[in-house]
Amino acid sequence: MIRQATLTDLPECSRLIQKIVQEEISSHYPSGVIDAWLEYVTPERLETEMSTTNFIVYEDGDKILGVGAIKGSHIKKVYTRFGYRDSGIGTDLTTQLEQIARRNGHDKCSVHSTQNAVGFYAKLGYQSQREIPLEPVELGETLIEMVKQI
Repeated sequence: MIRQATLTDLPECSRLIQKIVQEEISSHYPSGVIDAWLEYVTPERLETEMSTTNFIVYEDGDKILGVGAIKGSHIKKVYTRFGYRDSGIGTDLTTQLEQIARRNGHDKCSVHSTQNAVGFYAKLGYQSQREIPLEPVELGETLIEMVKQI
């Protein structure tokens, strides 16, 4: 079930995201980027982000299996717990985020994709537009801006 995230969900959401960053994304980016990323997804930072974004979770029973967030028409995050990849959770979260954008009057969505997630978004119809510098900029790493008409 997909539902709005609550403040009490944030510690579990933070752990889920941090584990993915440490175990999967870290193989695509240097440690300086990963360290900054891990600081960005603490429960406190997610709470701040929640005040300006539409933050959703995919829940099964009492376990959060996925996290998604959108601000306007820009998808801020889609993460799926290990062991549940290829189960459709990421697709379901992305579809829900697109529906939120559409309900709010947008006709396209964008996402700044990590290198390892480009294929996922491409399968959903997103097209690469350009590279976006990733903080800290001095490391020279990038994300890929991808856009889809919805």
